[in-house]
Parts: sequence; structure tokens; C-alpha cells
Amino acid sequence: MISEVVRQQAQSLDNFDDYDDTVQTVDGDGERGPGRLTGTLLKFTNEASWENSDGTDFSGTNLIASNVRRTEVKWGDGVPVEVIELGPSDKYRDLDALNATIPQSEWREGPDGKLHGPWQRQHVLELIDIRSMEAFSWPTSTIGGSIAIRELVERIQRMRRFRGDHVYPAVVLDHKHMNTRFGGRERPHLQVMGWYRIGDHGVESVGNDAPRPLLQSGAQAPVQKVAEPSLGEELDDELPY
Repeated sequence: MISEVVRQQAQSLDNFDDYDDTVQTVDGDGERGPGRLTGTLLKFTNEASWENSDGTDFSGTNLIASNVRRTEVKWGDGVPVEVIELGPSDKYRDLDALNATIPQSEWREGPDGKLHGPWQRQHVLELIDIRSMEAFSWPTSTIGGSIAIRELVERIQRMRRFRGDHVYPAVVLDHKHMNTRFGGRERPHLQVMGWYRIGDHGVESVGNDAPRPLLQSGAQAPVQKVAEPSLGEELDDELPY
């Protein structure tokens, strides 16, 4: 269909629709940018709290998830020495195979006490506080973090099937229990509390919520809450009652 062709050719506002965390062979090239993190850097701690670099607790904060990025990070002496940003159509390289080619003198000890290669896959979730316009970045390379990102992306993709490409979730920074082979522990969880359409795209408002400006890429855009799809919409049919 023509509309589908036009949609594929249009430039993406974010990477949610094209999200892909699969791996390609180690031979792939990739000089793709610096992978710079924007705004306040967040981390999920072993105590299941969300904190910035000063230790301020942001657990329970309500933010808009505005973008997701994928990077490959090479670590050295506790700091990233090389960052490769992946584009929407790029796959992660096989970093296990790549690390196997690097001398173990460049490897580092992980939280499990074992040596790990310097290259690591990383997801970066970008968030915005629509009240203060403060930006946040949450980089994660853990299994629990990857699960949280994947769950959120899948919900966004499903929602956009019914409400369009400009819909973004309001999430609360939370945690959830996860079983591991070493016993249970808490992992990060992004609890979706509502949905917003950003920009002038035939916004359907809910209640008395008025449009609010969102600073994105240097421009202001109206933000309005949108309703979740009804059961009839999900079934693509009218219910008999």
C-alpha cells in the first residue's frame, strides 16, 4: 500500500518501532557515532533503587520514555574507551566472538568475580520529565535491564498499531522480582501509567488534560494524553454488547 511505503521512507522520530537486539557475525563493521548520553544519568542499584551519580533516589518518578538506543561499548580501566552507536537497521555484532580475539590482559572482573571481555552490548533508554523538561538517560547492560527495555518496546509497538507513531508511554521507575540461577533478585521495571501523543497529529484527549509543551530536538510540541484501545478495537470488530 502507498501509505505503508510512505511510512517506511519517512525518517523515524525514535528507535522504538525498529528496535532489534539480535546479533550479527563479528565481521560487521561499525563506526557509527559517539553514543553520547544526554541529561541526568540514571542507574539501577543492587538495592533495587534508581539513582543518579550523586545518589539521589529517583525511584517512583514518572517520566516519558522518549527514545531507545543501542550501543556497543569497549571498557578500559572502568571507563568506556570506545562506543559504537547502532542504527535502526543494524544488529549487534557477536561480541563474545570479538572478545575471544582480545588478550585477557584487557579483560576485566565482573560483579560475579569472573573475567569478562572489554566489549559489551548496551541499551540506552532516554526519558523526559514533561513538567520540568529535564532529560534522563538510563544505560543498561544487564539481563534484567534488557528484559525491562524489551517489555517496554513491545508495549509501545502494540500501542502504536492503534494510536499512531507519535504515542509515547509515561512510566514509573520501579522494580520487579526475577528468578536467576543464583536465586531471586529484583530487576528494573518500567511500569506504564499512561500514554501521550506528542505533536499536532489529531490528538485524542482524555478528561481535562490540556496540551503541554515538550522540548524535543529544540522545538516545542503539544503533549496530550490518549486513551488505550478498547476491546473492540483490539478484536477489530464490534462487540455484541
